[in-house]
Formats: sequence, C-alpha cells, structure tokens
Amino acid sequence: MQFSKYGNKYTKISGISSLMRDLGSALSQESDIIFMGGGNPAHIDKVYKKFSAQINSISTNEELYKRYFVNYQSPEGNLDFRIALSKLLSKELGFPISENNIGLSNGSQSAFYTIFNILAGEHADGKFKSVLLPMIPEYIGYSEIGIEENFFKSQLPKIKLLKGNYFKYEVDFDNLEVDDDIGAICVSRPTNPSGNMLTKDELGRLDLLAKKKNIPLIIDCAYGLPFPGVVYDKKENYISDNTILVFSLAKLGLPGCRTGIIVADEFLIETFNNANVAMNLSTASLGPGILTNIILQDQLIPLCRGTIMPFYKAVRDEILDYINHLFKDINYRIHVPEGAFFLWIWFEDLPISSTDFYEILKRNGTLVIPGEYFFHGLKNNDYVHAKQCIRVSYTQSVNSIKQGLKIVYEQYKNLFIN
Repeated sequence: MQFSKYGNKYTKISGISSLMRDLGSALSQESDIIFMGGGNPAHIDKVYKKFSAQINSISTNEELYKRYFVNYQSPEGNLDFRIALSKLLSKELGFPISENNIGLSNGSQSAFYTIFNILAGEHADGKFKSVLLPMIPEYIGYSEIGIEENFFKSQLPKIKLLKGNYFKYEVDFDNLEVDDDIGAICVSRPTNPSGNMLTKDELGRLDLLAKKKNIPLIIDCAYGLPFPGVVYDKKENYISDNTILVFSLAKLGLPGCRTGIIVADEFLIETFNNANVAMNLSTASLGPGILTNIILQDQLIPLCRGTIMPFYKAVRDEILDYINHLFKDINYRIHVPEGAFFLWIWFEDLPISSTDFYEILKRNGTLVIPGEYFFHGLKNNDYVHAKQCIRVSYTQSVNSIKQGLKIVYEQYKNLFIN
C-alpha cells in the first residue's frame, strides 16, 4: 500500500502520539505507573457533582436527550449555547461578541488543525506561509497539525533568572521577525508547558506586529481566562478585532466531551464552520448541553474562580514546597508557574537528554514529558536548554505526585554515580 505525503507524515511516532499512548497505558486498570505527563484535569468533587447533575437532567428529559444525544447539530453548533456564551464572554472580556463570532469544534485540537491550515500552508498565489510561534517552548499538540513541511517557525525566548531557583521566559522582541511568509502568530496563555503568562503588553506588541502584516494573533486559552481560569496571579484579558481566541471545555473537567470554542470575526467563523463540516459533519453536543444552563444561571465563572483555580493553586503551592525541600542538593530551576497545572523543571547539569531521562523514569514507574517535544519549528534541534527540561503535571493525588518526584530526584542523582 502506498501512502500520500499526508499519509506518510502520520506513519511516524510523534511527541503528541507518544504522549497520548502513554496516557492510555498509564490510565488502564492494570497500570500502577505514576502519571505526571499528560493534561488530564484533576478530579474535583464539586465540579464533578455540578456536571453530573446537568448530565442527569439531560438524560431524564426526553426533549433534551434527543437534542444532545440523538440529533445532529447544525454546522454552527448549538445556538442556545453560543448565545449564552457570547453574553458571558462579552461581559468578561469587555468586548462585543455575538453568537456569530463563535464557532464550535470537536475539541480545541481539531479547532487548531482547521484554523492553522486555513491560514498557513500554500496560498492561492503559490506562496507558502507558516505559523509563527514567537516564544517556545510551546504546546506539544501544535507540532503535527500542519499538513505541509516547515509549517511552523519559532523564536527562542529570553531566559530571566530569578531568586529561589526560579526562572521566567520572555518574548525576545529584539530578534523576533515577522516576515511576509508568516500567515498567523500563535501563543498559548498560560503557556503549555511552562505555565508562563504573557503580559498584556507582550500580547499588545505581538498583535501590533500581526496587524502590520494583515495576519491574526491566535491566543490559545485552554487553561486561561475567563474559563477555566487556572491563572494564579491577577492578569488582564486580551482581545482585539485581530485576535482569534480558542477555548476548551477539557480543562474544566470535560475532556471526554471534546468541545473546542473559537472566537473570531464572522467571516473566519463562517469559513471555519464550512471546513469543520467537511471534517466532522457535526459538532459534539454534550459539552454545550452541560454548560448552557450553568452559564445561564451565572455559575460558571464562580465555579472557576471559587473552586477550580483555588484547588490547583493549593496543590501547586504544596508541590513547590516539596520540590524545593527535596531537590535542595541538586542544580535545578522551575519556571514561575503563573497558570495551568504543570511545572517546567530545568536541570542545567543533566548529563543526558531529557528524552533519555524520560525513558529511565518510565522504566522506574513514573511518566513525565521530555522537553524536546515542545521546541518545534526551529531550524535545527541543537538547542541545549530543550534537552534539559521536563514537564510535570500536578493533577493526580498529592501523594502520587510526591512519589513521582522522589523517583525523578533519585534517578537524577543516579546519573552522577560512576
């Protein structure tokens, strides 16, 4: 059997496919591995009960059951949900948004696949355009989305060393180039994997650069504001008439519902909907079905601010204290975790690559994500810092996370034993 260029691209194991395979193995009933790798949200009892109540109300109401389980949705997605969401976002973002500015997809990964390939790749004039990632490391899931080669171009960050074994990435505007071969600029906020929150000033500067080239600024809000709101210090929202915002219900606690949300100008949303029909025929219904009443009852934002964010912040603080005590005799730094539910740990003296370290940890019952997976779009792969970092999630039980980190510490120490 002969494959196309598109087919051959997916015959190889990528970082994201490896991650999801590990996720499936770690969460199987037979596995006792400590999983600190993937982006599964934590089980938060109050959130679980809130969503369960909505599911029960749908399953016991024949009309709602037909609407959300039996019937296809329109290409635009559930209208009641889009109207309710447009009002919430208009209020929270301070920017006029109508239901026609909102598109729905079967997960934000699907949304990015469609948006990126609408904006980048070969254009009608024969010119090839890429997506610019202005500060890597960036989300692992972007790397395999482009159909064409050289789909991404990336800019290395400035690294600011801070007190107390911390550091922070900043956009290197002095070296950032937005050439005519760029079709869009994309950032995640908070950044996956580092937990970095780009400032409003940084976003404004990126937006201005994008406007000068008549291209959009895409902001991945999967962990961000206003929902799920996993942001630990007060930060301002950012939106303009040139942005494309992408949200997800996954990090609220509904990854199985596969619901992505795109907020953009009406023409792009219409184009997106047309492409989405070709790919998925219809959008998923259950996520919007669960969220609509919660939004209409003004319960979503209080749930995020009063339950979800404080839960992760408390875990983050406890795990940071544990690491800073456990790791005190080794050379390490942690990126300031301003949002999301990951810790990005930098071992500057790591004598092997983080991919090799990942394999050692895996054999010893602990899964993390190696740093190399997050540095896509570079002209070469010899950036040393990428091989010295790992991403650790803190969505499992605190005891499990501590056990996993102890294994990380012990195996790191073993690397220096002759």
